[in-house]
Amino acid sequence: MDWYPLWNSLRIAAISTVIIFFAGIFAAYYIAKLPRLIKGVLDVVLTLPLVLPPTVVGWLLLDEKISFMSIIGAVLITLGVIFANKQTEKTA
Repeated sequence: MDWYPLWNSLRIAAISTVIIFFAGIFAAYYIAKLPRLIKGVLDVVLTLPLVLPPTVVGWLLLDEKISFMSIIGAVLITLGVIFANKQTEKTA
């Protein structure tokens, strides 16, 4: 039996945990020194992924209003990101 996939998953999990632990301590230290207004904005931005499930974010990215008519959508299309549920017109 090949144990490499299990070993690789555990190794990546351990490395990620250590990196995120120290990055979180570093971020918390500097956020504590910021003004109250900026703390509130950062609190919203940093906790948003916990509140919105990935399916909601994916739906927003694939939504026509978000994906093609916004700055984020324009940048993604310029970078070559192809949205699977949208048909783009190609000129010959």
